[in-house]
Amino acid sequence: MERAEWINRIIKQAWPYANRYLDQAIIRDVLVPLVREASSTLADFSFQKLDLGEIPPRIEGVKVYTDNVRDRIMMDIEVIYAGDAIIKAKLKGIVCGIKNIQFIGDIRIILSPLINTIPLVGA
Repeated sequence: MERAEWINRIIKQAWPYANRYLDQAIIRDVLVPLVREASSTLADFSFQKLDLGEIPPRIEGVKVYTDNVRDRIMMDIEVIYAGDAIIKAKLKGIVCGIKNIQFIGDIRIILSPLINTIPLVGA
């Protein structure tokens, strides 16, 4: 694994904007409708508060694979999150919440196939 402190500086600067985007475009416009459609019991599900906080996730290391990976880019990214997010949801009049979320894990990203035109990666 290689250190990637420059990525953490970018994430820290972009985090407030990502927080707002995730709240509106992903959570409220995509996730909530999916939950509501999953079951009639969940039809009135809503988020009361959704704040990913001010502490962004950190990238502890990145490993890019170069051997035996033709026509693709493959990398593992070690992510640590010990943030100050606050999430409150409401269902059937009951409000529940989550705070002090923490996780550590690896994310594998595979960009494939590599192609000769922009954006250089196919679908």
